[in-house]
Amino acid sequence: MSFETPIMIIGAGMSGLAFGIQLIRQYGLRTFEIFEKTTQISGTWSVNSYPGCGCDVPSHFYSYSFAPNPNWSQKFAMQPEINRYFQDVAKKYELRQHIRFGMDVISAVWDDDEGIWTLTLQDVHTKSVSRRRCKILISAVGALSVPKKCDVPGVTDFKGHIFHTAAWDHSFDWKGKNVVVIGNGCSATQVVPAISDGPNAVKRVTQFARQAHWLAERPNPQYSRTFKWVMKWVPLAMRLYRVKLYWEKERDFSGFDVVSGSQIRSGWTKDATEYIKRNAPPQYLDFLVPKTEVGCKRRVNDTDYLACLHRQNVELIYDDPIKQINPTGVCTRSGRVIPVDAIVLAQGFETQKPLAPMTVIGKNGVSINDHWNEFSDGAPSSYFGTCLSGFPNFFIMMGPNTLSGHLSVIYTTECQVNFTLRLIKPVLQAVGAIYCGPTLRRNNMDIIEVTPNAEERDIKETQEKAKLLSCRARKLKCDEARPVCAQCVKSTRDCTYVEPSVFRNFDIRSTRRSDRERSAALSENCQDSRTENSPTWVAIPPDLQFIQVNDPYALNDWEVPTGTDSVRDFIEEQVITENVPACQSPSKLSSSLEALSPSITREQFMPLDHTRLDYNVVAVRLVRHFKHGPGQWMDLFDTTAYFSSKVPVIAGTKPLLKDAICALAAKHLRNYCKICNSARYSSTVPGRSSAGVSNDPDWRYYSMRYYDQALGHLKESVTSGRFHDDRLEKEEIFAAVAILCTYELMDAPSTAWRAHLSALPLFSQGASSALKPSEIIIPSIPVKGPAFWSLVRQDLLCAFISETPTQLDPKDIRLWQNAGLRTNGFGTLLFCDPECSITSQARTDVEEDTKSNELTWLLGKIANHLTAGDSLNLGHDIMPFSQQLPVGLSQKYLLYRWKALMDELDHWFCSLPPTFAPSARTRQPFFPGDPGECPSVSHLEQVWYDLPLCAAAMQSYHQAKILLLVNEPHESTALRSTVCSRLTSYRHALAEAEWHAREVCGISLADPTDAVRINSVQALFVAGQVLEAGEEQNTILNLLADIETELGWTTKYHIAKLTEDWAKRHSDNHVDR
Repeated sequence: MSFETPIMIIGAGMSGLAFGIQLIRQYGLRTFEIFEKTTQISGTWSVNSYPGCGCDVPSHFYSYSFAPNPNWSQKFAMQPEINRYFQDVAKKYELRQHIRFGMDVISAVWDDDEGIWTLTLQDVHTKSVSRRRCKILISAVGALSVPKKCDVPGVTDFKGHIFHTAAWDHSFDWKGKNVVVIGNGCSATQVVPAISDGPNAVKRVTQFARQAHWLAERPNPQYSRTFKWVMKWVPLAMRLYRVKLYWEKERDFSGFDVVSGSQIRSGWTKDATEYIKRNAPPQYLDFLVPKTEVGCKRRVNDTDYLACLHRQNVELIYDDPIKQINPTGVCTRSGRVIPVDAIVLAQGFETQKPLAPMTVIGKNGVSINDHWNEFSDGAPSSYFGTCLSGFPNFFIMMGPNTLSGHLSVIYTTECQVNFTLRLIKPVLQAVGAIYCGPTLRRNNMDIIEVTPNAEERDIKETQEKAKLLSCRARKLKCDEARPVCAQCVKSTRDCTYVEPSVFRNFDIRSTRRSDRERSAALSENCQDSRTENSPTWVAIPPDLQFIQVNDPYALNDWEVPTGTDSVRDFIEEQVITENVPACQSPSKLSSSLEALSPSITREQFMPLDHTRLDYNVVAVRLVRHFKHGPGQWMDLFDTTAYFSSKVPVIAGTKPLLKDAICALAAKHLRNYCKICNSARYSSTVPGRSSAGVSNDPDWRYYSMRYYDQALGHLKESVTSGRFHDDRLEKEEIFAAVAILCTYELMDAPSTAWRAHLSALPLFSQGASSALKPSEIIIPSIPVKGPAFWSLVRQDLLCAFISETPTQLDPKDIRLWQNAGLRTNGFGTLLFCDPECSITSQARTDVEEDTKSNELTWLLGKIANHLTAGDSLNLGHDIMPFSQQLPVGLSQKYLLYRWKALMDELDHWFCSLPPTFAPSARTRQPFFPGDPGECPSVSHLEQVWYDLPLCAAAMQSYHQAKILLLVNEPHESTALRSTVCSRLTSYRHALAEAEWHAREVCGISLADPTDAVRINSVQALFVAGQVLEAGEEQNTILNLLADIETELGWTTKYHIAKLTEDWAKRHSDNHVDR
């Protein structure tokens, strides 16, 4: 037994490098060789260097677990960065000394007598042949190593440049040239956008595609310096992020189950279809939307491919394939001749011929292809994708059935590498390559081979799973010939079809049952409808025609409105279980439509599409309700009444705004109708009462329908990017997002509305630049005015509820100056001389509006101050304790920053105009007839204001004072004052906070408008955390409860939280020593 090296690895790509490095890391073994036929490492990432080449797996997951990289520049890395990563890893472990570049493995033959592998090598430069022998052979050639060849007639006659994407000709200058791209896979969708844009763009690129792939949206954000710093220095941060990426990918695996994953795949199909329809040119839609569901072929991440199809120099041909290639161009089947300077082959790789063209001979002279013919009808197979019986000490990395299609191939490879290392450890110990210990016997332990029974059992288990499925479920093309299709004849399998056809009796009344009853009814109908005898296959005549007969007098069922797929799903799963009954009958519906005009009679109306008429009438009602209801809530701090007056006018021609308005109005009516139909409420606060609403449509359905349509319009507007240059479109998007955020806020104090804010570039990470303070003011910003400040208040409320920093940075002075905020370059409000730093437009603003906007900005600074705490960087305080830095800001600095905020808030209060002063103060009235509901509270007054805007702003001011008072830091942690003086300061802060809390309650008790009441929810919640008297707490609970029962704005979560905190305070109010 003689050999030069214990282990030889074929291929210096991703898997070959991983195996060599793990030999060093786990066993300390340096006696191995890696043969690479090219002159570079990293395999496919060095060979595939075509323009636009990148990865569709997140960078932090597409890397070795033992060599994480905190410096990835973006979520999905491009080829140069990935190639550089593998180069760096190889350099770190000094792997180049083990690699033999330019050596192509021609064959590998197993010697039964010697128990070794003999490799025949050929130098790619000198063509000289040599032989090397080893004990263990590792194939790491990968699955993407042999490009597919072009078999179009005349390809050898072409006089221009022709090359595969895996062998890109970098000497070819495509600028101003005519280029043909053959293929429509991942490589093609990356090449076409790259060469068709920019100063070096081609004159014209013509892409020939045979089949469509499902294209998925793939944003590719850049990683910030802060993110990289966290990945590098925060313990476990990178590993936790990698785990997160793993589970995001692993979650998709359930969608590949043919039966249970059908709903998941339907969702994928729907999302991909909507994405393609939004972004693709109309003339290509019929082709770009595949006819099969997602999962039949690999999903392709869109890297601006759909966008490039809109360019004038890009043409996609899918219905006129290439018939022949001539010396100067290509000729299509229709006879069209396209002159071409270069042909790019983007046809992929030979994935069905692993290890080719290398020849592998095992025991008894059996080749690997003969082995597959015997065990799996010629299809590549192996035991666990790694081992083959009859091929001792031979292991395949990325072997058959190892590509799951949803995870990182590096993760799969590492699993195989670790599995193989455990198998070959006894062999390495037996030959003395690694230390084996004093007790290990070396006899008969130098060969590892899987038994034929184990391999056959593993192959059968895999095939048994497929045999239960039809050809379509196995994702095979099927000619659907009966009783046995051609695919099953070729593979000698039993031909399994889908379930027999079942005729289902659809009864619309069944949609009003519960889900269980509906399923049982459908099942019973199916059993009754099935034929008792076994199916008999009958040939269908080729001239058979189907004729559909419709009843011309039948009307569509008024209970089933039409809409998008998601709305239909909602109807089926949600509306049927709704407890609120529909209030409008068909007769009332038609009568209300007839009442629109005296000339419209029932006979004249019948032939029209009454469903659409009803839909338009509902939209008119909802817009009208928005103007008098939710629109006025949003105009609380805007005296120009932008949302209730201007937005409905704009919505007349803007579907996005109209759908957003209708969604919000319908949701408010739904909440209000549900409350009034369930019970008759009498207000617990004097002067408040509510009445039920009847004879209304199903507002739950309409709210979801309009919301779904608004989201579709919003995604289309944001992804199209038209709003960057269109001021009116940008104003429409910002106003719609503000309305949709209000829609989300109406239900619960969660953070669901952050998704709408994040859709805007204004709120995206890194959108606001950290500019140095400057007195120079840019004349205008893209969006200002009521829409901007409404979004700012949404952002502020989100920060308070979720205890996170605001997405808009209050320190970005230029942003706020251009929005009309009167500040100097250092972020200080100007109260005395505003002329030096405001624009002409801002000077015309109403003073009350301006002061309320200033307070909003101050509240943002206060929220960020409280969120940051003593952390050095904003947001670090919310991280787990084990990941927080051990150092922080000093108490003196925190006190200095707190005093600055308190002074700025006091200066704002002193600069208020007289309209912000209370117009009257009265005692809360006592009603003897209802003492339980409205108790007499001696400490509470009714604080009246002339303007609702001023009342709401003062409630926010009192809320800000409470937050600052209860978070006042000490001058020092050292004991520099007496206990008495410190307790006195605590009592003073508590007394002042209680006064501000009672002011908040007093404003809410003074019969404010609906807009002020809704805006007071957060202020009442903060005040409730301060007050301790039972009567005062009951008053706050009554105020919050009445907001929900009378206005339909959910406050039960605030009430539950306050009740929980008060109960905990009472239980902890004792001394236990």
